[in-house]
Amino acid sequence: MACEIRPLVADEVDQYILLRREALSDSPWAFGSSPGHDRGSDATALRESIARPGYVIFAAWEGPNLVGCSGIIRPTEPKRRHVVEVWGVYVTPQARGQGVAQQLMQAVIACARSWPGVVSVRLSVSDRSTAARALYERIGFTVWGIEPDCIRFEEGGQPGPSEWHMLLTL
Repeated sequence: MACEIRPLVADEVDQYILLRREALSDSPWAFGSSPGHDRGSDATALRESIARPGYVIFAAWEGPNLVGCSGIIRPTEPKRRHVVEVWGVYVTPQARGQGVAQQLMQAVIACARSWPGVVSVRLSVSDRSTAARALYERIGFTVWGIEPDCIRFEEGGQPGPSEWHMLLTL
């Protein structure tokens, strides 16, 4: 699928919020947030965040439709600015399997490489997200740790999925 991949801008935040809500409902094991408890649903905070240096949300557009997203953040603390974090990667079900996630990840990695002093990119992926993990491994990410029972869907509920912590050295 030929998508336009570019940083989200302020007037697109409302569309992003709808996609984010879809992501949290469609793939609840893949995100630490839940519908109704998500920082990514506050339009004002999002507009402020994407205006800051070191905070980018990439959007995948198929014509007027937002079909995917990925975020990257660079810490402001001087001792941690060499490692950036990828978060919130999501592609709509109808756009999956068409290379959209790979295009988003290429944009994220290119962004990380453009920031002076950045030497690595980290992310976490649910053990249930096997296609995503396979993509990250193909791109060159390696697993440095596994966090069991990382997310529980209800307090006191059954053990949840594990998260694989991965790193890409630039």
